[in-house]
Amino acid sequence: MNDFSSIIGDLWNQHILNVGGARLTVGVLIWTLTAFTAVVMALKWLRRFIVRRLVRRFGAEEGSLYSISVIAQYVIGFIAFVVIIQAAGIDLSTLTVIFGALGIGIGFGLQSIINNFVSGLVILIERPVKVGDRVEVGDLEGDITEIALRATTVMTNEGVAVIVPNSQLISQQVVNRSLQDRRIRFRIPIGVDYASDPNTVREVLLSVADQHPGVLKLPEPTVIFDRFGESSLDFFLWVWTESYANRPNIFRSELNFAIHAALKQAGINVPFPQRDLHLRSSDIGGHIADI
Repeated sequence: MNDFSSIIGDLWNQHILNVGGARLTVGVLIWTLTAFTAVVMALKWLRRFIVRRLVRRFGAEEGSLYSISVIAQYVIGFIAFVVIIQAAGIDLSTLTVIFGALGIGIGFGLQSIINNFVSGLVILIERPVKVGDRVEVGDLEGDITEIALRATTVMTNEGVAVIVPNSQLISQQVVNRSLQDRRIRFRIPIGVDYASDPNTVREVLLSVADQHPGVLKLPEPTVIFDRFGESSLDFFLWVWTESYANRPNIFRSELNFAIHAALKQAGINVPFPQRDLHLRSSDIGGHIADI
């Protein structure tokens, strides 16, 4: 037993190298890595715990608290890093020279990462987007579920998590559908035949909107008589929703099903596209002569 303890003690005190004027041993290395791991895990748990408690107790906006908590996490993590390094007996002033020399060479290869890092700080401080927002970035549309210093996670309607570099959210055009309000307006086009009464069509469409649980009462649904089309009277049903903000295709589909059934029940027809074909007798005669 004593021999085993002696072996463990020798291994624990085994010298590896000198860093920052300190003698780095296996024991110091294990202690430092363990401390770093514990701090990282504790900060992640504390951030989620505080955000959930504040949201539940005070009804604060989760997206705003998330941004603040992420910044606080990295600040506290940096302070913990300094404390752990000093507790290990490493002189930070000597590390500054080493990191400065490495930074010049590595910086050229990490321009993209640094760009995303700075963009992440801008997003967390200015908050043009935040967790829970419904955004469109190019052809991508979804809800933001996480914002880190390097990239942002966007969850699409198909349940696919897409990792978007933060620099794209700063340099490209981003449509934020819920920056100030999660309510979204939809325009549902409807065409009916010319024999239909526009007032009846309006009543039917408003009835469908009133019966759908996802349509908001305020702002009120509106029916717009758009134009006299080639083969139909064209209307738009304007409705607002909040609960279906992240399910636009489902919302449109449910409304279209309900509108079709309501129009059919009211005896209002949806016409087929019509085209008039005009033939001249001279053209017909010429073709017969050729035959």
